[in-house]
Amino acid sequence: MKSQSGAGTWGRRGRELLRWFMYAAVCVVALIVAIGLFYPVHFDVTILEKRLLSGGPEPTLFSTVLPDRTWDTVCRLDPYDRPSSRLPEHMNEDLTGFTYEPSDQFIHEEENGLAFIDHESKTIYI
Repeated sequence: MKSQSGAGTWGRRGRELLRWFMYAAVCVVALIVAIGLFYPVHFDVTILEKRLLSGGPEPTLFSTVLPDRTWDTVCRLDPYDRPSSRLPEHMNEDLTGFTYEPSDQFIHEEENGLAFIDHESKTIYI
């Protein structure tokens, strides 16, 4: 005789919920791995941040903060800016063919960005 309490139904629902949770977890891990493979970070932003903050309240020359890269222009980016669309407007020049490192992605909501532009190598470090 079957129980009318519904315990079997909740067990089935629980297993289904667990299956969907596991599926979602696998998808998230796969997405993180894919992002790491397709958008490798060549430019260590944490080093730049540490160098900027180590200068304290005194003005700091960017050439001392970022000495290992060649660049000739620095441009500030605001939250929600996408470098490839915003920099040509800010600088009033065509930046077609430039490479963005680590990538050409939107600046996050509560962040500002810096773009170090190297016209010689046609590289923009974000």
